[in-house]
Amino acid sequence: MIGLQLPDLKTATAHLFARPSFDYFLLKEAVITTSNTYIIDGGMKKDFFSQEELDAMRDTALMEWKAIRPVCFSLIKGTRLPLSFQIALALSRDNIQRLIQQNPVPFSMDEIGGLYLNFRYEKHGLTAISGTSLNTFSMNKSLEQLWDDTVRKLLRQLAIPFE
Repeated sequence: MIGLQLPDLKTATAHLFARPSFDYFLLKEAVITTSNTYIIDGGMKKDFFSQEELDAMRDTALMEWKAIRPVCFSLIKGTRLPLSFQIALALSRDNIQRLIQQNPVPFSMDEIGGLYLNFRYEKHGLTAISGTSLNTFSMNKSLEQLWDDTVRKLLRQLAIPFE
């Protein structure tokens, strides 16, 4: 797990809320505090969708960030900055599979609970925090190191400065 300060707030939030940079992630949870606190659970309510829509979705446990991003953007845009926000994104199972195929680690898909990228804004500072979850106990940190490196690489590719 790493915590990276994102000093260029404008660039980082533009990528998060106004561009498709993180659209291949799934939303675990969003908490946005402006004049009120808005809590968005990323858990998909399958009964809302038709069978055709469900068949077209890759992962039916969590909503794709690209579907919820415009809602979150509408909550934060305006002349005032939000008081705070926390956005918890999860890498899809397909993308986790692709990552471990390209970078062999000694874990099977059944052992990996999730790979997460959390954004936390408070007191005019934005932090990106990586996280890994395993379904089994292991002292091996190779998956965590791989994910931390992948997050750094992603931020560099998007030209989001970090410290």
